[in-house]
Amino acid sequence: MLLALIIVVLIIGKNQHLKRLLTWSFIPTFFNFSEPVMVGFPIMYMPIYLIPFIMSPLVTTVIAYPFLKYNIVPAPVYPVPNGTPGLLKAFIATGGNIPTLLLALLCLVVSCFIYLPFVKAEMRLINLEHAKIRSSFKR
Repeated sequence: MLLALIIVVLIIGKNQHLKRLLTWSFIPTFFNFSEPVMVGFPIMYMPIYLIPFIMSPLVTTVIAYPFLKYNIVPAPVYPVPNGTPGLLKAFIATGGNIPTLLLALLCLVVSCFIYLPFVKAEMRLINLEHAKIRSSFKR
């Protein structure tokens, strides 16, 4: 669900450095290679992102559980190669089931909303730091 973080930062982020970094990281993350985000946008060293980093997969799992339990979407039965985009992974694994694709999109949107307040808080912190640096140079 790091794709949700990238989407939120690209939409509401104002820091050009972060937007450039995450623009370059979007394609690998879309294909489930999240190392550029984990290293370039150091998720593990930013405690503000620890809560959504843990909560996003948990919440999306809780959302998907009743859909699987009550057979609204089929269980994945087909193998999917590594590097398949996350949104398409469940779709392909269920043999092309459209409700499964819609469920994956729903989970992505929910993850974006989970990350949204934390990204806003991080952007405020970055703006405060930049203001402090600018004021120290003006003296």
